[in-house]
Amino acid sequence: STPILLLTALTAVAVFILSYRKRKSFGDFKKRLEIINNYFDAVGLAVFTVIGVEKAAEAGFGSHFVFAVCMGVLTGVGGGVLRDVFVDRTPYIFTKHVYAVASLVGACVYFFGKIYFDKTLAVLISIAIIILIRLLATRFRWQLPKIDLEK
Repeated sequence: STPILLLTALTAVAVFILSYRKRKSFGDFKKRLEIINNYFDAVGLAVFTVIGVEKAAEAGFGSHFVFAVCMGVLTGVGGGVLRDVFVDRTPYIFTKHVYAVASLVGACVYFFGKIYFDKTLAVLISIAIIILIRLLATRFRWQLPKIDLEK
């Protein structure tokens, strides 16, 4: 876990320095940074969703579908919520509803994929599905249906 923390800290410092150096032209840079950030966010959502389901299984809840999947979704979206709160932004889960749906679908695929496939294949398929749903939702601006209670 120490190399992961070191990599995270170095990445944060690099982004800060790059943002500081480009602050005058930040308008153009911000758009590109948001696109790059979206890709990393999709990967993070996917990886942490699968880790959450796996940790629930390791804790003895591997046969409890609802619990394992909920743990995967909470783990997956939790990091994004914390990130958004720390930067004083409304969390994606409250504005991009497909965000949690991508995690939910991927968690279900991983849960059942481990049963029917090799664990490594289940991980790869689940991560790919979450990333694909997340990026397609961003690209095509997918939204879940909303009910206007005022009408």
